[in-house]
Amino acid sequence: MKINHKSKIRSRKSDNVRQRSAIGALLLTSAICLLSSGAISAGTSAGDADKISAPPTLEETRMKMDKWLETQQIISKERKDWQQGKEILLGRLEVVKKEIATLEEKTKQAESSVAEANKKRSELLAENDQLTAAGAQLTGAIAGMEGEIRQMFNQLPEPIQTK
Repeated sequence: MKINHKSKIRSRKSDNVRQRSAIGALLLTSAICLLSSGAISAGTSAGDADKISAPPTLEETRMKMDKWLETQQIISKERKDWQQGKEILLGRLEVVKKEIATLEEKTKQAESSVAEANKKRSELLAENDQLTAAGAQLTGAIAGMEGEIRQMFNQLPEPIQTK
């Protein structure tokens, strides 16, 4: 399961890289088109169609492209940070799931031990009851034998009684 999960993450990463490359190319193309069309439309005013102003200078275009690149770098950094955070959280989640599984196993073992201890306790209580009953029987039997011996003792001659 671990290998499958990692391969999914790698596949998603490569998909994200392809998507970012395609989006970057599309944005770059769009920015160039907008800058070009902006230069043409900026030259024509509503009231004066004959006057065409000069397109933006190379320096202005460079500044706009620098800003655009800076924005793309910030977006890329944020995505990378988000992806790393996501991976960290997934790792933590996996560790917590393993810990839960371990604790559940320990709980099952403890419950099994408790059940076994209760069974042994029941057996020992039953054995104790049997021994107590046997002790009571023996006490009764001994009391009866003692009474019989006292009667026999009285029937013995005097010298034997003294011994």
